[in-house]
Amino acid sequence: MSKFIIRQIAYHYSDENLYEHCEGGIIDIFKEKEKAESHYRRMEIAEFRAARLGDLPPIASCSTDKNGVREKLHDYFVKNFDEPLLTDHNGFKFAEVETYIPENATAEQIWEIKEMTGIRFYTLAEFEDKPIFYTLSIDGKLHQTFDNEFAFGENDDDEFVRNNRVIGAPYFYNSKKNALDDAINVLRYSRNGFEFKGSLNSLSLMPSLIESLITESECAKYDKMNEILKISTPERNSGEIPKFFAILELLKNNPIKIEEFSLDEAKEINHGIYEAM
Repeated sequence: MSKFIIRQIAYHYSDENLYEHCEGGIIDIFKEKEKAESHYRRMEIAEFRAARLGDLPPIASCSTDKNGVREKLHDYFVKNFDEPLLTDHNGFKFAEVETYIPENATAEQIWEIKEMTGIRFYTLAEFEDKPIFYTLSIDGKLHQTFDNEFAFGENDDDEFVRNNRVIGAPYFYNSKKNALDDAINVLRYSRNGFEFKGSLNSLSLMPSLIESLITESECAKYDKMNEILKISTPERNSGEIPKFFAILELLKNNPIKIEEFSLDEAKEINHGIYEAM
């Protein structure tokens, strides 16, 4: 039997505007799709009514707006609410931080604004049978909230709170693919890749296959003379990403570990931990 899980998006503040930090804590669990979708929709609409639009990308003036969403939304506001979204200041148009959805906006109009902007406050995911989440570890360190955005805590630190002080909570993902996708983000932020010393026979149980993949890859190079394998982190959305993970999978000691994380463990985490950093 399927389960439907609503999670809250954690927002952090940069020097200029809010941004999506991660998919955070579990808010509600449903057995019926219709009830889940209805509750999810009500929560999203309520958050939109309370949100300061000028703080959220792509509406925030300092955020990237490649698709011209601000201008389209401005026209939508004028047409449907008879009021502008953007203010013209010496030829520069921007939304004031204290800009809100008009009080007379209907639920349907708010949903149109959500779809137009891509802004979200919650996610709704369907899991078949027993929901299983996944955690990410790199070089034996769990990817979790800690002192800064992409910090790592020690694996043997099982407590999320110690002595009334937040220690951290693991980022947990709805699928292995989501965890691997975030691994690229973490590596792009924190390091350029990996370096291993030794013969391919000592590094892998399948030396011929890994040698073939290295030859075909742009992200890996093996120095036979010095017996050094260097694997660089691919760009996001690069075609090299499947080769990157395939080479790492063939190593005896893959530095990237994806492990299961139960629903019971996930439910214990207070969403505020993800927001608090």
